[in-house]
Amino acid sequence: MKQLKEELQSESFWRALTAEFLGTAVFVFSSVGCALPWAGNSPSTLQIALGFGLGVTTVSVFTQGVSGGQLNPAVSFALFLSLRISPLRAVLYMAMQGLGAITACALLYALTPQDIRGELGLNKVSEQP
Repeated sequence: MKQLKEELQSESFWRALTAEFLGTAVFVFSSVGCALPWAGNSPSTLQIALGFGLGVTTVSVFTQGVSGGQLNPAVSFALFLSLRISPLRAVLYMAMQGLGAITACALLYALTPQDIRGELGLNKVSEQP
């Protein structure tokens, strides 16, 4: 219990949570944004892959020293299972990552014109025969 209280009172703990929130938000905003048809045509698979790859690399570098640069609830869960992060840190990291992703999509939805926005790059089964 003492360890839990110390973690909650630690400034580095709250900075790490903020880094996960902002890092995930920036990554999702830039990645989903690069998959939208800004010039009227859908971007190529290579353009989307480069956007995602450069986005996650850049954000990981900036958050690595603060929170470990996880940016993904699956990674946080795996680190919890391997006993590398505490249960509290794992749960709150996953919550902040989810909130960051939702915030990024909401911002992108609000800032993007309807004709470009579409379904924000949603993957789905084609309705064409």
